[in-house]
Amino acid sequence: MLYSVELRSHPFFGVQRYVVKVILANTFFIKKKKHNFAFFNPRIMHIEIWSVGKENDSFIDEGIRHYFKKTQPWNTIELVILQPSKKTATTDVARTKLQEEEMILKKLQPNHYLILLDERGKQFNSIQWSQQMQHCMNQGVKTLVLLIGGAFGVTDNVRDRAKQSWSLSGLVFPHQLVRLIVAEQVYRSFSILNNSPYHHV
Repeated sequence: MLYSVELRSHPFFGVQRYVVKVILANTFFIKKKKHNFAFFNPRIMHIEIWSVGKENDSFIDEGIRHYFKKTQPWNTIELVILQPSKKTATTDVARTKLQEEEMILKKLQPNHYLILLDERGKQFNSIQWSQQMQHCMNQGVKTLVLLIGGAFGVTDNVRDRAKQSWSLSGLVFPHQLVRLIVAEQVYRSFSILNNSPYHHV
């Protein structure tokens, strides 16, 4: 399958991503980038995984690409890493959270359905994840945003803008690993919805 590749960036916050658009069948091409990538096939609800923090290590990057590529035949998906400017970096937790809030809310659009991934959120099993995905599609959601907050969590303003709050686990994971887990769970959800043998009950 052949793709066109376009780099989009934010001049202040350092938000970068590769937008990959389907053109033809049977040939695949993508320019390698360490952290942000997307597989677009304008069909149904688009999914964006937003994550505050640094770029991925190579093994995390490889894993996310693997699951994004497997999800692409069923649904479009994208990872966007939000990196605060180094010029505004601070050790003050409250100021850090406010800077991250500004990035998140500035990027949030009216057509986004925001789900906050947070340890205080509601836990779902994989079947329930797939049901939530189906429910959002049934409701006509155009862009589903799964937000992984910063190291210190998110502000109340961000929490209030979220339509739902989900917890992945009672355990604590590194942020990069959470990105990979979310990518896998999105793929698992769509494999369930499409009766793929990937998920075993």
